[in-house]
Amino acid sequence: MAQAIKAAPSGSVKIDLPNLMVPPRAYQANDVAWMLAARQGIIGSGVGTGKTILAISLASYLKDRGQLRGMVVLLPKQAGVLPRQWAAEITRFDPRLRPVIAEGRDRRDRLAKVAGPWDVLLMNYEAARNEVGRLSELLPPERANVLYCDEASAFRNPGTKTHFLVSTLAPRFPFRFAVTGTPIETGVEDLYGICSGMGGEDLVGNAVRFRREFCITERVEFRVAGGMKRSKVVVVGYKNLDVLRARLDPFTIRRTMDDPEVAAEMPDLVSRTVRVPMLRAQAAEYQRVRSAAVSGGALTFTEASSRFMRLLAISDGLRTGDPDAADVSGKSDYLLELLTNGPFRHEKVLVFSRFVRSLRPLAARLEAAGIGYGMFIGGSHMTDAARMSDVDRFREDPNCRVLLATSAVERGLNLQVARAVVFYGIVSNPSRLEQIVGRIRRLSSTHSSVYAITLLSAGTVEEGLWDAAVERNAVADHYWEEESVLFERLGADRLMQLIRG
Repeated sequence: MAQAIKAAPSGSVKIDLPNLMVPPRAYQANDVAWMLAARQGIIGSGVGTGKTILAISLASYLKDRGQLRGMVVLLPKQAGVLPRQWAAEITRFDPRLRPVIAEGRDRRDRLAKVAGPWDVLLMNYEAARNEVGRLSELLPPERANVLYCDEASAFRNPGTKTHFLVSTLAPRFPFRFAVTGTPIETGVEDLYGICSGMGGEDLVGNAVRFRREFCITERVEFRVAGGMKRSKVVVVGYKNLDVLRARLDPFTIRRTMDDPEVAAEMPDLVSRTVRVPMLRAQAAEYQRVRSAAVSGGALTFTEASSRFMRLLAISDGLRTGDPDAADVSGKSDYLLELLTNGPFRHEKVLVFSRFVRSLRPLAARLEAAGIGYGMFIGGSHMTDAARMSDVDRFREDPNCRVLLATSAVERGLNLQVARAVVFYGIVSNPSRLEQIVGRIRRLSSTHSSVYAITLLSAGTVEEGLWDAAVERNAVADHYWEEESVLFERLGADRLMQLIRG
């Protein structure tokens, strides 16, 4: 990646993309110019700022000039929805481009699609991992010259098969870009994983050098099953972040809601955190479980984690903790009030929960109240066809006002018809929170403002998780020299304690 420094443009460059059915914004045209000059890098622009149209614009520009041999887009499977959404967007913006989705259970069929004619090949990371050897043979440089790794946090961990896949394929492509709205999802180490996966170890060094240069570590002890003690080295802070930022800046595009060109076309975001009192029976059960958890002896991590998750479940409602219990939930009561008599009684709303078992009682309440809803739940709980059907109904049917979703909804999905997202419980990772908000806060939204409402059960472990999320977000804000609208700003002393360790 280092050779890109000399080629990267120092300012805005005007380029024309006349064949797109819907022209990109001016800043996107400038970003395409950067991509053409830099050839390799990280597109770390915020969620909803138009990263898909950026890829289509680059492919269209190269196609106009006879320079597009083929663009390979790797992306998460995301419940089977993302590849189809990408194909629809490509056809919409530039019908000359031929998208092909290489998926399905039949391996021969997948590989036949890779070997067949296409301009843009869409393949999820999971399927590509199983074909890394054959893909290297089927995608020589003369066949494909652009690699666009969407949701690049999928390979932020160097020890994963997805990282191996990308690091194997990336050097074969003259144009290669890692694309993610959350380049720092769990910590600054994520930047190392993304860069090394895309062939950028000349910038960040190997893992040992990166940690020595930019991380503050200490050894901590913990207990495992049987009460035995173990220890490991963990990152407790960061250093020299200005050096890292300066090193990566020439290879990074980052558009955020603070950019005037973006803000002018993006709906405003109103963020609220509501601490909802638990109902009496719910609070009594919470205290019973909590007392039992703290009255015993030393716990292993697995035991402590299990009890912690039990408390989180009860914070959502008694039926979340026990499917046979009564449906008692302060959060459910509050949410139904928002949807029936409150500010969202005529609006579409995305409701997110970490627990599938929290959404089942909610679905029953919505049905009893006569409120149309759909569901988007990952894994074996729904088929891909059922998920896609419910998403389409939420988008198009005015009587379908609520989409109940779990983590399957986090990345890539366009739900800009919604006016609000309600977090039915804490999302402790700030990057995940921003990803989900980005499902409704998008350039294509017709709303002038959208809402993000986090419901916390007052006096529970959820409040401690929220405080931890605020602190984690502060590290990313410090690196990017930005400030998230979803979290309050930390004082200088606490922020520097986090940065310095």
